[in-house]
Amino acid sequence: MKIASAAQCREIDRRSTEEFGVPSLQLMENAGAAVWKVASEYSGPVFVLCGPGNNGGDGFVVARLAQEAGRDVTVFCTVDKAALKGDAAIMADLYEGPILGSDPKAVPQAFEMMAEKGIIIDAILGIGANRKLDRDLAYLCAIAIASAAPVIAVDVPSGIHCDTGQELGGVIKADKTVTFEVLKPCFFQPNGREAAGEVIVANIGFAHQALEIPALGVTMDDEWARQMMPERLPDAHKVSAGRLLVCAGSDPMPGAAVLCVEAAYRAGAGMVQLAAPESVCQVVLAKRPETLLVKLDGSGSDPEKVIKASERADAALFGPGLGDADALLSDTWANWKLPTCLDADALNAVSRGVSPPEGVVMTPHTGELSRLIGESSEEIESHRFESASAAASQFDSTVLLKGPNSITAHPIGPLIINTTGNPGMATAGMGDVLAGVIGALLAQGLVPRKAAALGAYWHGLAGDICAEKIGPVGYTAFDVAMALPEARATIQG
Repeated sequence: MKIASAAQCREIDRRSTEEFGVPSLQLMENAGAAVWKVASEYSGPVFVLCGPGNNGGDGFVVARLAQEAGRDVTVFCTVDKAALKGDAAIMADLYEGPILGSDPKAVPQAFEMMAEKGIIIDAILGIGANRKLDRDLAYLCAIAIASAAPVIAVDVPSGIHCDTGQELGGVIKADKTVTFEVLKPCFFQPNGREAAGEVIVANIGFAHQALEIPALGVTMDDEWARQMMPERLPDAHKVSAGRLLVCAGSDPMPGAAVLCVEAAYRAGAGMVQLAAPESVCQVVLAKRPETLLVKLDGSGSDPEKVIKASERADAALFGPGLGDADALLSDTWANWKLPTCLDADALNAVSRGVSPPEGVVMTPHTGELSRLIGESSEEIESHRFESASAAASQFDSTVLLKGPNSITAHPIGPLIINTTGNPGMATAGMGDVLAGVIGALLAQGLVPRKAAALGAYWHGLAGDICAEKIGPVGYTAFDVAMALPEARATIQG
């Protein structure tokens, strides 16, 4: 599904009405009806908070429909009714019930009368909110938050920046958000994700032609993942199934190599070579005896062995648990041509000045991306979409910014936002498993952008299977690796 910025949403709206003749009042009526369809599932009185713009107009439609359904309805508007303009003013006139004045101090008494047993409709601010809330609006948000009533937000939660997900000084946190036609970036970024609750996408009648715009991003689903998944042909053999070279692990962290190799096999790689010190090779051999071993010397500084091994590989993975290996990586990558995934310590080497191969998949978490592009972690978390895009352009490579709703960015094309995974995956080794999956997909012939996006989706789905079968917290990265085949079967139907 498409993800559109606030500016893109305004353009969709404008083109629908001005170029393709869809009446704006009809769009507003449809939007309010979509919100009421969700809100009507809750019993009790209805309290609608309306702002001065189109979002408030949608709220007045909800209020009228709720009144027609026999509900006890109270509307609060942040401006006097006489100050409303355009479609919002028309919809306010069509609503025949009482409207509390623009003083937010009138709200607490209304909440006391009805909100504990009813529902709140948040139609104060829409996608255009981009500055800090004034004191009265921040107070209104605080009052709504204090209520025990469920909240339905119209399009985006009030107090959240549509594009960045940042809080604007006060937020009404919704149980559900009914958004229109396209998803908004804030739903996939900190603060905005939490404030939106369950997101429901409603069709309100925008012109199909107006929706055919280049998307800021898209989300993956099982159908898309199914189309990307490498096919295992009847005459396949271990070489044709994809050969992956893994350079990972060190004396302090042999487990990283174990997880990478395990995940690569579980993701369908036909052969896996491991280039690592003797001690790491012995640990992996005990766990995965089918692994081909390339034993590096004690310092790990023999790039010729890695380069020689690459002649028997279709793709490579560098970094998990590798430690400080700048010299090895610099010499190895000097003329490197294989499709490659860089993770963990390989990314740290790049941040210290080691030149990466061209066209790789880079899989940083926020801290690693901070070191790669020289921005603070706080700035990256506040602008995840922009930061991922900037890194992809800077390195002319695919960048998978890990975290909730991981983002796959490429210098060309929309961002791909992952929709699988859960908080139980916040444990050591998960990134090693993800890197192994992406490496296996590269070895099976997927281009970097598709390997990163499918890898994130597949890995997250395996985590969701673990959460369902084992419990929401307490399963391990190895459990996720073991669940990869089942997740693949789920994707393939």
